Amino acid sequence: MTYDTEISEKKKHPSAFFGIALIFFLIAVIIYSGKSREVLLEAMIMCAKTVVPSVFVFAVAGNLIGSGVACFPRFLTLPISKIFGVGREGAGALLPGLFAGFPVGVSAAVRLYERGAINKYELCRISAFSCTPGMAFVISGVGEGMLGDKRAGVIIYISVMISVFAVGYFTRKKNLPKEDIHTAFASAENIDLPGALAKAVTKSGSAMIVMTSFVLFFSQISFFITPLASFTAFPELSEAIIKSLLEVSQACRAAAELDKTRGMILSAFACAWSGISFQMQTFALGGKYFGTSDLVRIAIFRLFTALSACSISAVICKVLEIT
Repeated sequence: MTYDTEISEKKKHPSAFFGIALIFFLIAVIIYSGKSREVLLEAMIMCAKTVVPSVFVFAVAGNLIGSGVACFPRFLTLPISKIFGVGREGAGALLPGLFAGFPVGVSAAVRLYERGAINKYELCRISAFSCTPGMAFVISGVGEGMLGDKRAGVIIYISVMISVFAVGYFTRKKNLPKEDIHTAFASAENIDLPGALAKAVTKSGSAMIVMTSFVLFFSQISFFITPLASFTAFPELSEAIIKSLLEVSQACRAAAELDKTRGMILSAFACAWSGISFQMQTFALGGKYFGTSDLVRIAIFRLFTALSACSISAVICKVLEIT
């Protein structure tokens, strides 16, 4: 057996495994077609009412920043640059990503990387630390809409942001090598503003379709996996944990079924981790630029951020005596 033959045979096994899994998944969808449609419809309504309205305009702004049409003043980007260990251009993409949520920062970072304005290290860090839901979604959608308390949404958002800034600060490179110096933004005279705006709106619309598609897909995956939670000692908690690993909006809805404290803590974890769904969307937006090691590194950053966020929210709940 030649080396090439051996490698080709090894490559057949994963595809066969996923092929069999896909067959069982499609059979399950057919058997439970009625409930499956209901789950998809609920996910579509949630995307239309909460996710897309809270993100789309910010996504357009992020793409404009990535194209070089606009940038933030130095007094805003310098602190972000120092804390996260990225250049001014990278900080300009990370800043709206932190507060507006996914996919604003990631899409802006990909555009900057394509223009040569940031390097691979910055692309990975921006993607890791802007891969969270935005302020509007967390406070209004999760806090007020799902948990029934806007204050809970504020606490969750503060916990996530403290965690993001802390992990970003302690994992940064203090001194970037000389080859990591960034190129300057294109001058305003060389930018086609109408064309850049048209591209920003188009790319943002495409990103909304991608994001909605992943929410729909993972709502189906969650629907078929979460029944396993009924075999555990704490089925409601187990269901919420499973969903938190998969997709953030489904996780927060499940967390709302728990008592308020556990619901807030688990929602903080879900928002900071952002689910496998967001990790895969990051790959969808810039997959040709990310290697396997980059995606693993991003996932590790997200996991540390999530564990830190749920710990911080637990402390805040304890201090404020939220039960």
